Amino acid sequence: MSRPARWALLAAGHLCVALAVAGAILPLLPATPFALLAAACYVRASERHHLRLMESRLLGPVLRDWRDRGGMRPRAKAVALLLLWASLGYSATRARHPVARWAIPCVAVVATVAILRV
Repeated sequence: MSRPARWALLAAGHLCVALAVAGAILPLLPATPFALLAAACYVRASERHHLRLMESRLLGPVLRDWRDRGGMRPRAKAVALLLLWASLGYSATRARHPVARWAIPCVAVVATVAILRV
C-alpha cells in the first residue's frame, strides 16, 4: 500500500473512532457503524491500531460481538433502547414546535426498529 493511502486510511480510522466515541455518549449517533468503519480502515492500514481498537474497553466489546456473533448482545440492545427512549421522550415533552412533537417519536420508532434488527 502506498504511503498516502495508508495515511488516508489512518486519518479516516481516527475520525471514525472519534465519531464512535461520541456515538457511545449521544443517543442518536450510532457508535457501532463508526467502530466497524474504524476497524476496517485500521485492518488495512495498521495492525497495531487495529489490535489497540479491538482491545479497547469502550469499543472492543462491540467489535468483538459483531465479529463473533454478527450483531449486538441483548443487554446492549436493551441499554441502547432505554437510553434512546429516555432521551427522546424527554426531548418530545420539551419540544415547543408541533412538528417536533410528532417527528421525535417517529425517529425513535425508526431507531428502535434499526436496533432490534441488528
